Amino acid sequence: MQALLKLPSPTCTVASLKGFYDRMETYIRGLESLGQHKDMYGSLLVPVVLEKVPMTGFARSTTSN
Repeated sequence: MQALLKLPSPTCTVASLKGFYDRMETYIRGLESLGQHKDMYGSLLVPVVLEKVPMTGFARSTTSN
């Protein structure tokens, strides 16, 4: 979990976001391989991700029907 907390925030580029996602997924799979279940770390993971990936600077695409 410490590695997730120390993970640097991505910049507003696709490559940076992909790299961030890949590293997050690697660390999460590591937790699972150590026998940690999602219900044990999931509630801690959401605030970490929200802190690391600020929504300012990222465009949201919306569709209207």
